[in-house]
Amino acid sequence: LVGDWELDVQSRRLTWSDQIYRIAGVSPDAFLLTQNSALGLIHPEDRIKVAKNLTILMAREKAADIEFRIILPDGDERLVIQHAAFRPVNEGEDEVISGTIQDITERKELSRRLESLSKNIPGFILQFNVDLDGVICTPFASKGVFEIFGIDPNRPFTEANILFDR
Repeated sequence: LVGDWELDVQSRRLTWSDQIYRIAGVSPDAFLLTQNSALGLIHPEDRIKVAKNLTILMAREKAADIEFRIILPDGDERLVIQHAAFRPVNEGEDEVISGTIQDITERKELSRRLESLSKNIPGFILQFNVDLDGVICTPFASKGVFEIFGIDPNRPFTEANILFDR
């Protein structure tokens, strides 16, 4: 589930797509959306990190990606990744910061389980993803896969990696 959001820099008006409300476990009818209420959903230990990220975006310095935890109203904790950037506007338009938020809780848990499993089972375990643009990545490769094929989850996956990087 991926949602998008937008913050008007001057008015500080924040808007969320329906998907972000679902990720956060709140209803658009019952949740009064402000910067403070949104910050209140973020895990207390991650709030400073998220605030610093917003400061970078407000300074128009660069795009910023960040992982942080949110706490749902039922107490469940979720891990999300946010991609955001200051969006240049034409003269007369409002300055905005826009971004996306994706819930990556299950993906991170799967990676953790694969890593744990690979320590206890000899052989090869590989997590393999292809995005819509055809870009291939391997978020997880066991030690055996790395030793035999040279596939490293920290590097982009290419055929050349396998052929020449050993």
